[in-house]
Amino acid sequence: MGVTRRTVSPPAAPSSSTGVPALSAALNELLAVLAAARYPLVATAAEPASEASRTMVAQLRDYLLPRLGGLGAPLLVVVGGSTGAGKSTLVNSLVRAPVSQAGVLRPTTRAPVLVHHPADGRWFHERRLLPGFARTTGLNGGPGSLRLVAATGLTPGLALLDAPDIDSVVAANRELAEQLFAAADLWLFVTTAARYADAVPWSVLATARDRGTALAMVLDRVPADAQEELGEDLAAMLPERGLAAARLFLVPEAQLDGQGLLAEWLVQPMRAWFAGLAADPAIRAGLVRQTVGGAVAALVPAVAGLIDAAEEQITTATALRDSVHIAHADALATLDAAIGDGSVLRGEALDRWQEYVGTGQPGPGPGARLRDRFGATIAGRAGPAGRLRSSLSASLATVISAAVTRAEERVRAAWRGQPELGTQVPAADDPDTEAQHLVRLWQRWLLDQVRRDPWDEGLPTRSGYPATTAGLLVTIAVLAPPTSDAPGSPEADRADPATGGGAGAGLALLHSIRADETLRELAGRAGADLQRRLRELFDARSARFTGALAGVEVAVDQPERLRIAGHAVATASPVAVGRPVVPRQAAATSLPATEPST
Repeated sequence: MGVTRRTVSPPAAPSSSTGVPALSAALNELLAVLAAARYPLVATAAEPASEASRTMVAQLRDYLLPRLGGLGAPLLVVVGGSTGAGKSTLVNSLVRAPVSQAGVLRPTTRAPVLVHHPADGRWFHERRLLPGFARTTGLNGGPGSLRLVAATGLTPGLALLDAPDIDSVVAANRELAEQLFAAADLWLFVTTAARYADAVPWSVLATARDRGTALAMVLDRVPADAQEELGEDLAAMLPERGLAAARLFLVPEAQLDGQGLLAEWLVQPMRAWFAGLAADPAIRAGLVRQTVGGAVAALVPAVAGLIDAAEEQITTATALRDSVHIAHADALATLDAAIGDGSVLRGEALDRWQEYVGTGQPGPGPGARLRDRFGATIAGRAGPAGRLRSSLSASLATVISAAVTRAEERVRAAWRGQPELGTQVPAADDPDTEAQHLVRLWQRWLLDQVRRDPWDEGLPTRSGYPATTAGLLVTIAVLAPPTSDAPGSPEADRADPATGGGAGAGLALLHSIRADETLRELAGRAGADLQRRLRELFDARSARFTGALAGVEVAVDQPERLRIAGHAVATASPVAVGRPVVPRQAAATSLPATEPST
C-alpha cells in the first residue's frame, strides 16, 4: 500500500471576514495537533517529520502566537552566524555597551542575551515571546534562560537577541540558535570575509528564504583592499540563492576599543537603518507582516509533508501487524497439517506404537481391563502403553514448539528494521516449556472426558476397550488418523506390511476406533479441543507483538487531523507575504578602513 500525497490549500487572500483572532485560533488548534502527533516507527519520512514537527511547535509557541497577540511589540532582530564571526562584538557595538560576552570560546551554559530599550522591558519580561525561557537580568544565566539587558543606546521599538553559533560544537547550542532564529521578526546574519562562501551559512539562510523571513546580512572583518571585490561577490550570490531582498552591510577589519567595541562610525549605517525601521510604525508593521505571513505560508507545505509521514506510519504499522498475523497463521496451518497427516507419529513414537500394537495389549476382550491396568507398569517400569503415551506427548510438544519458533523467527525478521519496537515485546516462556504444558493439559482433559463415559464404571465400549486404553487410542486417532499418510494408514501398510505386530494390525486398530461410535465422537471432540488450545497459544504469543505495536503506532485519524488543522490555518490566514519591505540597495554598504576626516 503506497502513501497517498495529501495537500493543504495555500493561505487565502485577506478578507473582511477573517482576521487575527481567527488565525490565532487556527494556529492554536494546529499547535495542539502537532504536539500530539507522533512518528515512532522507523520509516523514510519519520525522522524528518519528527524534526519538522518539533520546529513548527517551537515557532508557533515562541513566535507566531505571541506575535499575533502583540503586533505592537518591539521589532525583534536575532543576531546569528558562525563561530567567531563577531556577533556579540557587533551587538555590543550597536548598543555602545559590553552587554554580551564576546569571544570564540563560550561556556555551553551561556544564556542568549536579549537587549532592549528600557521603555520596552514589559514586552519581554512578561514572557509573551519565547515563553519557554526563564527570564534573568543577572550577568549569567543557566540553560533554558534568557538574559534581559536594558540599554539606552538602543532605539525604542527595537530589540537585539544575540544567538549561539549556528555551527557550534555543542549540539544544544545549534538547536538553540535554530529556535531563536524561528522567533525573529528579522535576521541579522553575520559572517566573515573568510567564511561567507561556506555551506553551513547558506544552508541556514535558505531557511530564512523558505520562511519568508526578513533578512539583513553583515560581512565582517573585510580587508580594506578587498571591500569592493568581496562585496560585489556576496551581493551577486544573494539573488542566486533567492535572497535578493536581503540588506547587506560590510564591516572592515578594525581594532576594538578598550571596551571591546567597534568604533561608532563603523556601525553607524546599521544603527541608522535599524532606527529607521523601529521609528516608522508602517515599516515596522509591514516587516512583521512579511515575516509572520511567510512563516504561516511555510506551515502549509510543511503540514502536507507531515500528512504523508503520518500515512506512511500507518502503512508501516499495518505491514508490521500483518507480518505477525501471517507468520502465526501460516505456522498454525502447518501444525494443523502435521497433526492431520500423522507426522507426529514418527521416529521413537512410531517405534513405541509398533511395540504397543505388537504386544496385543490394546486388543478387546474380557481381559482387556486387567491388561490395561497391569500392562502400565511392570516391575516399577513403564509398560508399552506408558512408553507410547510419553513418546506421543514428546513428539507432539516438539512439533508445536518448532511451529511457534518458526512463527516468531519470521516476525522478528520482518521487524528487524524496528529495533526499538522489538525491545517493547514482552518476554515469553520458552516454546518447549509452553508446548509441553499444553500437551499435559490436553491429555489431562482427555482423561477427564474418558472418565465421564460409561467405561469408567467398568462397562466396556462396544469394542470392549477399557478407560486408559481408550484414552490412548483416542490420542492415536487424533494424531494419526487412518485417513492420513501416517504409519498404520493403507499407504504405510502397503509400504511395510510387517512391523512388530504388523502395520496391518495398527491399521485395523485405528479402523476399529472409527467403527466405535463413542470413541469416534470422543476423538472428534479431542481434536477440536487440541485445535482450540493451539489457537489460544498462538494468539497469546502473537499478542505480545501486536500489543507492543499498539503501544507505539500512530492514531489512524492523525493524517486527517493534520489535514483539517492545516486547512484551517490556510483559510483563516489574512496575512499576505506581499512585497519585501527591506529592499536591498544597489550595492553593499561599504565603509572606509579609517575614520573619515571632519
